[in-house]
Amino acid sequence: MSSNFPLLPSYSHSLLYLVSRAYEDRPGTALAGMEAFKDGMPTASKKLDISYAGHGNSASTSHGGFDNDALTLTTIMSRILGKPAPEPPTTDELTGY
Repeated sequence: MSSNFPLLPSYSHSLLYLVSRAYEDRPGTALAGMEAFKDGMPTASKKLDISYAGHGNSASTSHGGFDNDALTLTTIMSRILGKPAPEPPTTDELTGY
């Protein structure tokens, strides 16, 4: 099946990197959530806990996989509740979304 639209180049990184490099006034602007700038993140609050794909409280292996990762969602739910989530999501519940 052919398309009348030209093929556009794809961007293989997180959209945060695209925004930082192409859409900010200063290319390479640090944005929250970018692992490349983690050393410059503020640490004034003990409540601030930064997790990146494949590290710590996440089994996700990609930026876009966080919302389908039971460990990540359980961690978020527990942080919001201030205690362990009573009914954490299971991997099979998150399949297909």
